[in-house]
Amino acid sequence: MKLRHAEPGDLERYNASIPTRLSSADLEPVSVESRRAWFETHTSDRRPLLVLEEDDAILGWIGLKNHYDRAGYDKTAEVAVYIDQDDLGRGLGRRLVREIIALAPSLGVTTLLAICFADNIASIRLFESFGFIQWGFYPGIAELDGKSQDVVHLGLKIAG
Repeated sequence: MKLRHAEPGDLERYNASIPTRLSSADLEPVSVESRRAWFETHTSDRRPLLVLEEDDAILGWIGLKNHYDRAGYDKTAEVAVYIDQDDLGRGLGRRLVREIIALAPSLGVTTLLAICFADNIASIRLFESFGFIQWGFYPGIAELDGKSQDVVHLGLKIAG
């Protein structure tokens, strides 16, 4: 199993996260071309997108993105993690979150934010196990398949 920087060819795997309704607010599959701009925001050394790969299969990914595009927020990054449905329960999410927390200081990141649907208990517990705490709750701000979704913001301060 190896962790590496994402490559453009990895974009085809993005759609696997959509049907679960746990980690993406996209409602329909998206084209690889429509995700290129998103991918480009992760090609800098400051906001990486990393994939966990085994036997040429991507098991999951983790990425950082700017929280807000203003200089005063440069030390804050949003973290997103996805594990392929067939690989849940193997501790891969823990490995990826541990990696990104360890990497954060070298990227100049002192605050990590995780944004989860409130019913995604597994992700919330994953982040909480690393010391993330709830910093915000947004009732009903997303709608997926006609169902209102609450969103939880979790945060972690990192010594930098």
